[in-house]
Amino acid sequence: MRRLCLLLLLTLPFLFAGCDKDKDVIEPKTAGELTGEAIESLAEELHISKATTYMMKNYSGDIYLRSDESNESFSVEGQIIKVGNTYYNLDKLVKYEAVELEAPANGYILEMYFEGMESF
Repeated sequence: MRRLCLLLLLTLPFLFAGCDKDKDVIEPKTAGELTGEAIESLAEELHISKATTYMMKNYSGDIYLRSDESNESFSVEGQIIKVGNTYYNLDKLVKYEAVELEAPANGYILEMYFEGMESF
């Protein structure tokens, strides 16, 4: 009985230590998070602080675009981007590009095209 107690006391700490979540495991990033990092990098490189968003709709093979937010400040938080007062999921982003502005408003603006998420 003493040996069993001694064995239990010696192995118990190892059992609980093995149950802790491994802090060295790196969680894989979603496509939206990777896109967010790419957008942040592009914005930093070209000093972009404003964005315009477009919603893409596909009815009967036709694609309609409309500006949802125009020339608004934006910020990226993981796979979410906030443009003006509206939040967008970067998993729904179809394409984005930096568009050079003409004089006198030199610089760039970020244009983003999202899958349609709301009605006209």
